[in-house]
Amino acid sequence: MIEWSKLTDREIDALDRRLPVILPVGLIEAHGAHLESGFDAYSADWFARRLCEEAGAILLPLVPYGFADTNWEYAATLGVKAETLGAVVGDLCAMLCHHGFKRIIVLSGHGGNGLGVSLGFHRAWEKYPDMRPLHWIYFLTGGVPMSHADEKETSLALAIDGVVHMDRAEDFVLNKPWHAVSSRKSLAPTSGGVNGRPSRATREMGEEILNTLLPDLVGKLKAIIAEEMAG
Repeated sequence: MIEWSKLTDREIDALDRRLPVILPVGLIEAHGAHLESGFDAYSADWFARRLCEEAGAILLPLVPYGFADTNWEYAATLGVKAETLGAVVGDLCAMLCHHGFKRIIVLSGHGGNGLGVSLGFHRAWEKYPDMRPLHWIYFLTGGVPMSHADEKETSLALAIDGVVHMDRAEDFVLNKPWHAVSSRKSLAPTSGGVNGRPSRATREMGEEILNTLLPDLVGKLKAIIAEEMAG
């Protein structure tokens, strides 16, 4: 696997600029009483590593602090404003473009990162209009939508060896759509942002989800690499 942070300057300078680079971005965020606060970051890095191993893209170091949106008031949440994430993503993209890496994939483990990532892309586009970025939220891009700390996300955490305490899982279903909520804590002070029924989670369900997500994402990445190499 080509891992940027493990290479020397000379080794990085020798890399094929046609290869995509993958930047995993997460969020440290409350996930109920049962799931680790770092799962959005852990899972983004986990999937980014598997994609790079199987398809041959270049892995960049994880950015753990994403956009802290509707769960920002819970004690476990540590993140940044969308504008701050946009500045970080934009600066990283611009520096990658300066070094000749124009095919950039931001792989998010947190759905709310989209706003900040889009801002970042537009910042970099101002200087490098030939940049070709993509933002993949791994569970949406892979075709398995899930709600926050629900049975699907919790099952996936079990399957990829995240930190899960099933004996602490408490179900809570958020009735309002996400875009109508600015503070989940005001609706459910003790839920930790749960939206679903994590008590139903199983490793078997997680493995089924993983067997859908990972091949789909790998296939998409391999198609991009083939297109770049052919061009």
